[in-house]
Amino acid sequence: MPGQGAMPYPFMYGYPHYTIPGMQGPPTTPVRHQQSHALQSSPIDINSTANQDVSGFMNWMIERTSDEREVEALIQAKETLLEAMADLDIIKNMSNTEFAELRIPFGLGKRLAREVKRFIKK
Repeated sequence: MPGQGAMPYPFMYGYPHYTIPGMQGPPTTPVRHQQSHALQSSPIDINSTANQDVSGFMNWMIERTSDEREVEALIQAKETLLEAMADLDIIKNMSNTEFAELRIPFGLGKRLAREVKRFIKK
């Protein structure tokens, strides 16, 4: 190396980097932060359109009966169907086995599946 004086480009040899006032430092690579896209659990929205339809349908069924035992069974079925997040289309197509799994009596389940079609048309 010619001369032992100051090196022409000290930053190339590991010396501290000095900036001239008004100049920006060397460009930096942006750091990418990982974002978590985990699903957030949320409570059942009983005011959603599908659940309002189920509520409306079940209320319609309750209003049409005068048998106290049947009213009680319909109220329990309403709560169960809302918890199961069923919509009217699901109720219309439910099998006897599916009603049984939700502990909805056989006759009541069959009637719900039949009457939901009538309710949708009105």
